[in-house]
Amino acid sequence: MRPESTINPPVAATEFFLGEARCKANKEDTMSKMKTNRGAAKRFSKTGKGGFKRSQAHLNHILTKKKSKRKRQLGNTLQVADADVKSVKRMLPYS
Repeated sequence: MRPESTINPPVAATEFFLGEARCKANKEDTMSKMKTNRGAAKRFSKTGKGGFKRSQAHLNHILTKKKSKRKRQLGNTLQVADADVKSVKRMLPYS
């Protein structure tokens, strides 16, 4: 035999389940959000004209053998290449 609580749930539990069903129905109507690639978000930023800028590599360690001019020029930011813009836009849908 089943206990009475599983046959006739209390009123509060019934209301909870109805509310949950309503939430699920509303959730199905809306489209899911696209996720931003968090690694790309830390590496690229959008420019005023709609392009993307990036920093350069080779400026984190083993700096003693690199000339001052080279290190100074590596500190500048560059524009993302035209061939890579499509993939960067896909990784950053809301920028």
